[in-house]
Formats: sequence, C-alpha cells, structure tokens
Amino acid sequence: MGKGKPVVLLCIFFLFICSASPAICSSSLLCTSSSFLTSSSPSGQEIDPFYLRLLTQGEKSLLAKNYREAAKELEIAAFGLHKETNLKAKALTYLGLCHYYLRDMENCEKYMRQALDLIGAEKTADLEKEIDESLRNDFQKLLVHFKLAPVEEKEVPSKAQEKTEKIEPKAKAPTKKETPRTQPRIKQDPVKTLEESIKASRRDTFLYYELYELHIKNNDTKAAKKTLENLVRYNPYEINGLFLLGKINFGERKYKDAEKNFERIVLISRRVEVEESVLDDTKAYLILSSYLRGDRKKAQKLMSESMDTLSAEKIASLGLDLRVKGQLERIIRRYRAQADADRNKMRIDELEKAIQRQPRNTALYHELYELYRAEKNVGAARDLLQKLVRNNPDDMRGRFLLGKDEFAQNHFLSAERHFNQILAASDKSDVNRELILKSMIYTSICFHRLYKREDAQKFIQYLNDSASPAEIQRMVKEEGLEEEWERIK
Repeated sequence: MGKGKPVVLLCIFFLFICSASPAICSSSLLCTSSSFLTSSSPSGQEIDPFYLRLLTQGEKSLLAKNYREAAKELEIAAFGLHKETNLKAKALTYLGLCHYYLRDMENCEKYMRQALDLIGAEKTADLEKEIDESLRNDFQKLLVHFKLAPVEEKEVPSKAQEKTEKIEPKAKAPTKKETPRTQPRIKQDPVKTLEESIKASRRDTFLYYELYELHIKNNDTKAAKKTLENLVRYNPYEINGLFLLGKINFGERKYKDAEKNFERIVLISRRVEVEESVLDDTKAYLILSSYLRGDRKKAQKLMSESMDTLSAEKIASLGLDLRVKGQLERIIRRYRAQADADRNKMRIDELEKAIQRQPRNTALYHELYELYRAEKNVGAARDLLQKLVRNNPDDMRGRFLLGKDEFAQNHFLSAERHFNQILAASDKSDVNRELILKSMIYTSICFHRLYKREDAQKFIQYLNDSASPAEIQRMVKEEGLEEEWERIK
C-alpha cells in the first residue's frame, strides 16, 4: 500500500462520521486539536516551563556577563531538557560560552562537544541561528579552535571515473626542467599570526587572550603584559583584561599602575554587572596597592568601606595567592587595632567629661574602667575606682573591684576592709549572692596572708555553709585563685 492511501482512507472515514453526526464531528475535531496542542514536544509530552524559564534566564545572565550565575541556571536547564534535543543543545552551547568567558577552556570544550554530538555536526548552522547574534562570532571561533567545524567532504570518484582516469595517457613532460623543492616549508610563527590578526581586528578580545596565553606558556611576561595593555586600550571595558593586567602590575610592585587598573574595574561595576568574585578580589588588591605605595589614608578609607565584608573567612575565600592573603590579613589587623584604639580614646574623653558633670552616675565609671583596662592603663583604672567609691560609697560592685585591685598589689589589709564592708552591707538590694560569696573567698585568703588563720577558717566555714563545693570551685576558678585556695585549704 502506498504512503498516501492510509491518509485518504482516514479522511473518508472522518467525513462519513461527520455526515452521520455533526456533533460527533465537532467533538472529534476539538479532541484532535487539543491533542495536537498538548503534544508540542517530540516526545509527545509538554516541555516543563520551569526548565524553559531557566534556559531564558540563563541566556539573560550570560548576556549580562554574569557568567557564574548563568552557568548554574543553564546546567539545570540542560538537565531538565534531556528529551528536547535542540533546546538542550542550545543550553549546552551557552554553557560552553560561559566557561569560555570564565577562562575555563576545558569545560568550554566539553560542553561544546556535547552540544554538537547531540544534534550532529551537519546541523551546526541551525544551532548558530538559535543563539544570540552577539555571541555568534565567539561561537564560530570556538568551533575552529576545538576543530568542531564541519569539514566539507571531497567528492569520491565512481569506479567508472577511476577506470577513465587510468586509461587517460599521462601528460607530456615539460620542456623546461622544473627545479625540485629542496627547502622544507617554513611554518608560520603562531605569535606573528595572532599579532597580524589583532591588527586586522582590534576589537576581537578572543585573539588577545590567545596571544596572552601563548606568551605565558613561553614565560614571556613582558610580551604578555604588552598584549593586555593593547587589549584594554582598544577594549576599555574588558574586565578580565584589566584584572589580569592589574595582577601583573602588582607582582612587579608597580602599585600605582595596579591601583589605576583595579579602580577602573570598580568604576565599571557601577554601570555594568561584574562577577562578585572578581569584584571582591579587585577590592582586596586595591586596598593592598594603596597601602603598599604609601597612601595609608586612602587605604584606611577603602578598608573602612569594606570592613563589614572583610572577615577572616571572606579573605580565605578570595582568589589571591597565599602570600598576598597574608599581607592583606596583617594590614586589616593593624587597621582594626588602630580603629579600635581611636574609638576607645574618643569614648574615654567623652566619659571623663560626663563623669565631671554626673559624679553620681556609677554606670559611667564602670564603662570607663573597662576602657582603661583595655588600654592597660592600670594607674588610671585604680584612680577611677577610688574616685567611684569616694563619690558613691554604696556602690558595692565598685568597692569589690577596688578590693581586687588592692589584693593584686598584695595590700591585703586594705583589701580585707573593702571586702568586709561588702559583707556588712549584704542586706542591701544591690549586693547579690555571688558578690557576697566571692567577697568571702577573698576575705579568707586575706586573713590567711595576714596570718589570721582562725579568722580565715571561720570564713571558710561560712562559705561552706552557704554554697556547694562545686559552686565554690567555679567562683575560685573565675577569679583565678586556684593556687591561693589550695594553699589555705
């Protein structure tokens, strides 16, 4: 039976049904139409709109130069579109381009090959039409670079042609003797080839990067640097070129040149979306460049702007060399220490003036006391406590701190008096249980040091009646009195 006969028979059957019952006909037509609409994919199933959206979003991220985000979206899209050959090939092609722009040529080649293996090399032209026009030039170059471009097949002669060729007589020898080629063919230098191609197309960034990689492979840093300088001269918004050039400047200790290139990236990022990891590394290099060339004021300004994000974990995650990370960590530590010292000094001045105005405000004394301790200003801290107790004799917390200060100086008699005053005022509301128990511990040790052993044992007994051994041991440890306590026990 011919190919067209089943279709004809089906049409005749359909017309017969329609003539019998118009209602059945319209219902059948509606069902057929509905079935066609729901079978839009080759597999007979609807394409999941989630993966289509991811493909669209991945394309947008790629065009916005947000390559890492695009790669994540396109990977998921390619996975979900496994039954849609053309769409999956498009997603894989975009993935390859993402990795090319991220300078990951290994993954770039992998995804490009997967895309062409999926649709076949003969459909490369159809695939090219599907991708965005702005990416086609790079797509074609990658095909050539990875030798994926379809090769035109030479026409194979038939057997009849072969016989004819064999029968045809050989051409006569030339009258003049041809000089045989004795010199081997000289291969053209790839560096010169690329340089000539760049001269012909100054805006083609792919050529510059190929030449840069070639110079790096040949350990010619000077030529690599010159290539990058030409790249950013003719392509001033090329982020990767500016970043690589800045790194070379930094390695050469030409910090002013490095700073200029990294600043250009920051300026571009205010108008164009720049990959987050590149921007973080750029800001780190910018801080280091400013600091190492001696502009400490600018470096401090840059550090203060990035201080919230420059944690130890963040620095560890940066794409910098270990030596450079170490430099950055040291600079950040120095800056933070200096910033803390400046803030403490300002606050100390504020509190000293506030205490003069409000001598009965005990909270001000206690805050200032902690700042003096942080600054290791022991004399100022002691004078402040004496002033606190003199102006506020009922502040038992201040008296306890003063007693501890006297104890630390081995002034056990003076210390014992302060602790005893706390115990005598234990019925007051601001004297809590822990303060009383710690005062008993200190008083016991003071009596022991003053050779009043009976008084010491008496207070130890009071203490044992008031608290458990575990609680006493905890407080002894908190005050750093383990050795003293073992001695009197």
